[in-house]
Amino acid sequence: MVGGALLMTSLSSCWSWINPPQPTKYVTLGFQFPALSADEAKNAYLAAYYYDSPTTIKVLLQQPIGTPDYSNQNYSNPNPGGPQTSATLPLYGYEALLNADAKCSSPFVGGETKDRSNAVVTPSSVNTCNVYFAIYTNIGANKPDRSNRLYATNDFFGYASSDFTYSMAALDGKTSESGTRKLGWTLVRHTVLEPSAAPGTYLVTQNSAPDTDQALPIRLHAPTNGLISQNVQTWGHK
Repeated sequence: MVGGALLMTSLSSCWSWINPPQPTKYVTLGFQFPALSADEAKNAYLAAYYYDSPTTIKVLLQQPIGTPDYSNQNYSNPNPGGPQTSATLPLYGYEALLNADAKCSSPFVGGETKDRSNAVVTPSSVNTCNVYFAIYTNIGANKPDRSNRLYATNDFFGYASSDFTYSMAALDGKTSESGTRKLGWTLVRHTVLEPSAAPGTYLVTQNSAPDTDQALPIRLHAPTNGLISQNVQTWGHK
């Protein structure tokens, strides 16, 4: 019995040692999008990405849409072989984006306020890092870009170095944007309203959502201008 107990202890120790470390922080996000046929989904990937410069994209993680992903017990394909309209993505590794070498965290003023007018940010010293989402056709690029995107969204998962509020306007004067962001990592929801009293003008908000809102699906759509549509962000905006 003693030998058996020692063997069990030894095997348990080995099992603990060979298991890969689990991420200390992660959030599982759900996505909905217009149907992709089985053929369209073959090379389609759902990507979480960030910018390490105003125009340079780096992929944080990604997974195929058209086949099940069983890693970490993530069954991301609810309809193998059929049309795809939804997916889930366990998002992790984002804490590392705050390291200096990742170049994701940067001043909100001069970054996200670039190409805007009348920007008011309180406090003005806040830094942010945003993780965006897209479905794209991966035929070798291994990251989304203008030429291969299928669907994207203006909602994003973002970090703020402090609570802050902001307001600013598009250079053409047609869009006013404002938001309230919370300290730390939050899901930021994007909305656009076109007031009936002022057609052709738009009110954009980007606010940190409560943690409970993370259970609600993020909707991806065909690419459009995020300043006048709720569908996706303007491409190349850090």
